[in-house]
Amino acid sequence: MIKPVPEMGRSISKLFYENYWVGKPVKDIVSMSKTYYEQRNYDILHHFKQARYPANVHFIDSQKEFCDARYCYAVRDSHPLYHDAHHASQQGAEKLVSQIVI
Repeated sequence: MIKPVPEMGRSISKLFYENYWVGKPVKDIVSMSKTYYEQRNYDILHHFKQARYPANVHFIDSQKEFCDARYCYAVRDSHPLYHDAHHASQQGAEKLVSQIVI
């Protein structure tokens, strides 16, 4: 089961452009604060903490791949994590796939 993936709010191309235009580095581009992510997804994240699932149900936690202690990112280490405003890029999907337990 995949926990909520942080939302972008706008397209990755706009974020790249905005950062480039004002001279900010494009190595790491923030999409939202981690606090906002946790507040916006509080109900479902709280449910996952409280509910009991069978042992064969595994969680993929997008926060581990897309966020640090303060921010959730659209771009990490110069790699876009999103293809557009709503879908993970190949690099973003590969980060999530790395958590799959077989």
